[in-house]
Amino acid sequence: MEIALVQCATHPQSPGVAVCVSCSAVVCAECTTRLQGRNFCAACLQLRAGPDHREISPTSSPGVRRLLAVLVPMST
Repeated sequence: MEIALVQCATHPQSPGVAVCVSCSAVVCAECTTRLQGRNFCAACLQLRAGPDHREISPTSSPGVRRLLAVLVPMST
């Protein structure tokens, strides 16, 4: 029995790992963002933020920035 993998809607070379709860697009690990326990694609996440908000990215969260600062020290 062969299992067919579903590809990311944005990156066809990458396997899909989640489905956007808003538009049902299959997304890869790079494209998905979990918000309040639900998966969103970048387009739906931006729509959810509204037109007055800056672009949302995984590194826009202060907690994620602090964690990255610890894990990836800046070179001096």
